[in-house]
Amino acid sequence: MSTTNEQGLTPTGERYLPNVLSGDIIAEHMHRYYVAQGYVENKDVLDIACGEGYGSHYLAQKAASVVGVDVDAGTVEHAKATYSHPGLNYLQGDCAAIPWPTPAWTWW
Repeated sequence: MSTTNEQGLTPTGERYLPNVLSGDIIAEHMHRYYVAQGYVENKDVLDIACGEGYGSHYLAQKAASVVGVDVDAGTVEHAKATYSHPGLNYLQGDCAAIPWPTPAWTWW
């Protein structure tokens, strides 16, 4: 088993890299996006802490658009190079200062 992926991303303990990690983290991450995909059809989605991009790409299969945001610039570049789909974009940013305009909608 490799300790990095092709772009040199290293496992952090919370980052899921499909070709590197195994075990419970796979089930946790895959379940999270599987459940979320049922709620995003034809919606605009902001995926905060998107990591290497596989989940944003998965959501983009049903969503109108997806923007994946991650704090690590190298990880964002990996996501852009690895997971593309119409309506899918990635931005570098911190979850404490999301690089996105304030939405005009509410959660309820």
